[in-house]
Amino acid sequence: MARTTLEEIEAIKKVKARYFRFLDAKQWTDWRACFTDDLHFFMGQDPQPVASSADEFVAYVSKLLAGTVTVHHGHMPEIERTGARPRPPSGRSRATATMSRSTRRVRMATGVSSGYG
Repeated sequence: MARTTLEEIEAIKKVKARYFRFLDAKQWTDWRACFTDDLHFFMGQDPQPVASSADEFVAYVSKLLAGTVTVHHGHMPEIERTGARPRPPSGRSRATATMSRSTRRVRMATGVSSGYG
């Protein structure tokens, strides 16, 4: 693989890491920066998008997750560059992602700790 392609793949990994961090921290403005303006978000087999722009998607998710604690994990990304140079590159990515939501608090001998699961 060419050095440029490897650098682009690494940049995609960094965006995905920011995606999870900003989502779990509820930093909605920073999370919004992870998306292009023309985002369309679909759920399941519904042919109609839940959101037809990045701003609409962020508003939808921020309302959905209000009052919750989330912990997202993304593992083992498979990223394939599919577009031509110079810009913008395009690609296909698949990764294992898990999410836990909880508002549970656990009393421990040494104090109180928030738990996930």
